[in-house]
Amino acid sequence: MRRILLYLLFCTCSLTLWGQNGSFKHPWTGKHIGIIGDSVSDSIYCYPEVKRYYTYLADWLDATTYSTAISGLEWKSIPYQLEQMDKRTGGRDLDVIIVFLGTNDYNMGVPIGKWYTEETSQVEAATGEMKQFYIRQHRQLVMNEDTYCGRINLGITKIRQQYPKATIVLLTPLHRALFDAGDYNLQPDELYHNKCGEYLDAYVEKIKEAADIWSVYVIDLHSVSGIMPLMEEHGIYMSGEKDKLHPNAAGHERLANVLLYQTFSMP
Repeated sequence: MRRILLYLLFCTCSLTLWGQNGSFKHPWTGKHIGIIGDSVSDSIYCYPEVKRYYTYLADWLDATTYSTAISGLEWKSIPYQLEQMDKRTGGRDLDVIIVFLGTNDYNMGVPIGKWYTEETSQVEAATGEMKQFYIRQHRQLVMNEDTYCGRINLGITKIRQQYPKATIVLLTPLHRALFDAGDYNLQPDELYHNKCGEYLDAYVEKIKEAADIWSVYVIDLHSVSGIMPLMEEHGIYMSGEKDKLHPNAAGHERLANVLLYQTFSMP
């Protein structure tokens, strides 16, 4: 009997993961995927001729992608991007939401802040004896646009409210080198801290921490993308000598391959 049950379980998993021709079926095959992001994901205003990572995924997975990304946007833009997403999709549900933000928060010097505020509070509880009131420490999530942590808390809350069934995947910012778009937009590489004294690493770490706080997936592209624009040799993945911030076509294809394999285990 046990062997029969194991065989049925195997067959059920196989039907889910394998296509009719015997090839492995990615769990996102045929799904509807929303992209929330900045210039790296913006295919309209930033290098529109370059095929984006999510377009590769859409082609490979026979999926439908919707991007509301606009160059320069930060984590505080999520409520606005969700409004645009609703219009773009005609109000349909989405299976996956990918959030690729944070590099502009670093560049603009947004304070990191904290995830929680904490206060002393009275609460009723019972642990084997008659219920009674206790004085305990109580924390609440920070929900505001003033700090990076507050923006992440607020943004994920808004996504969960609008798409409660969607799988949420956060992407950490890529490594970044010089971006020189002229006198009014000159961004040093990541070896310099920003105007509030933080390095890019701090903004990357907070997105990774958000996985524990919000029970969402995080793909650490900062670590696993394999793209290191600070090295001259990795200019092959970037948009030019004065733009080592935005991936070129080869960079986006590499990102797409990384995401394809990293998401195999995500429902």
